[in-house]
Amino acid sequence: MSDHGYRPHQRRAFTIFQMADPTLTLQPEIGVPQASWQIDGIFHVGDATTCWGPLQDAVRQRELVVEHYRRTPNVPNYARALAKHALRLDAWVTSKTPYGDRPPLLLILSGGRPASVLKFDTDLVPRYPRGLYRSQRAIGDVVIIDTVHLDKCPGTSIYRMTRAPSGKAEAEANCSWLLADPSVPTMIAEQIAEFVVSTHTDHVAFPEGRLQVKLWHEGREEGRQEGRQEGRQEGRREGRQEGRQEGRQALLRLVERLRPERLGEVQSIEELSDLQERVGQIFAETDS
Repeated sequence: MSDHGYRPHQRRAFTIFQMADPTLTLQPEIGVPQASWQIDGIFHVGDATTCWGPLQDAVRQRELVVEHYRRTPNVPNYARALAKHALRLDAWVTSKTPYGDRPPLLLILSGGRPASVLKFDTDLVPRYPRGLYRSQRAIGDVVIIDTVHLDKCPGTSIYRMTRAPSGKAEAEANCSWLLADPSVPTMIAEQIAEFVVSTHTDHVAFPEGRLQVKLWHEGREEGRQEGRQEGRQEGRREGRQEGRQEGRQALLRLVERLRPERLGEVQSIEELSDLQERVGQIFAETDS
């Protein structure tokens, strides 16, 4: 993702969306004529992956006008968002090569329930799941997602991850939800988690190493559960052995990347449980 002057919360959200759905393209901020406003992001969504969850059908082969707020937008914020959306609607109607067969959708990511906006625009009504509000007009589809209170159901973890957590407990819950979300392929979930850690977007909420170890533990447990459900007994034995080897290598790589000066003291530990305990101690010593 190239740098177009995005603010940190925008960069986080837009990068996660692009990782979740490689089919979409992001157009840099678009200026509104005769105003100092900028549209946060213009997405052109392709076939739309399952990561979009309850919005998968709504966003498929469609342009999204995305406005992202760290807190809740007020009525003037919402009015400006509608004005920006109107600009793109006009471009869609008058363009000889409009993107998609449906007019652009306005997607607002709100850091909480935007009470004043919902009171102002009574066409915005709650939809499934809790935390999603939508107004379906003939030419002006609007969706607001409360990224704080959004229900934990399949296909909603991506939206919650687009906002920086307020503390350690929320960061843990969001990452656990992401890794367990059946609508998000494991590889994509791991890539997003790695992005969050490697870019230090959660550095206040989480010591880097501890988050990495926790994510690895949760991913390993998820793999075990899948193996018990899908594999035969022999396959499970092989899977556990492979999992132990992969887990050991993952922990060693983690120590090498984050605490290279301590790598020598853990390389000779063969038992995965012993290695887990020692790595945890190393990061605990650093965090204390």
